[in-house]
Amino acid sequence: IGRNAVSGAAKLKEVILPISIKHISNEAFSSCTSLCKINVPQDATIEPYAFSKCRNLANADGFVIINNHLQSYLGAETDVVVPEDVHTIFANAFAQNKKITTIKLPDSVRSVDVSFVWGCTSLEEIVVPQHVTLTASMFRDCPKMIDEKGLLVINNTLLLYNGRDSSVIIPDGVETVCASAFANNQIIKSVKCPVSVKVIETGSFSNCAKLHTVEL
Repeated sequence: IGRNAVSGAAKLKEVILPISIKHISNEAFSSCTSLCKINVPQDATIEPYAFSKCRNLANADGFVIINNHLQSYLGAETDVVVPEDVHTIFANAFAQNKKITTIKLPDSVRSVDVSFVWGCTSLEEIVVPQHVTLTASMFRDCPKMIDEKGLLVINNTLLLYNGRDSSVIIPDGVETVCASAFANNQIIKSVKCPVSVKVIETGSFSNCAKLHTVEL
């Protein structure tokens, strides 16, 4: 089903797709505001915005979930617990939600899109399975995820430092310093790592012009 194939069909309420459908493109059903029921073959691939602005597809808790993919969250809760059996968090699933303070993802989640929480300005905590790869860029415009020292730490991984101190002490418990943690930082002069650190990814300190000491 191609891009914008049924987009804007405001009176459409139910869709039955044949098992021959293998792919649903971005915005294929976008803004089908009355759509409340659709069956999608399990082996069909779904692009992230295929069902954008389809509010009536949301379940009682405000989740738009199709074939184990979380398309979006439209609920009113500030503490959000994503249902079990969700495998993928699509682009902008929570983006620009200014009320959410915590999100808990189940162990069933395998991957999250880079923009899944962009602009969640009240987000303070997120629980993510250890096997899910995270990067600092996923938390764009999420200022409360960064602590008072300018550190963004999730799952014992230091994702980012954007503080103002030139001497940085990484807190105990951090096991991994990811590639983006200090890269291109023009302020830091020294970094002290705790004994808990096991991995310092390639590029963690790249282009840090003033850095002269990393204590392990």
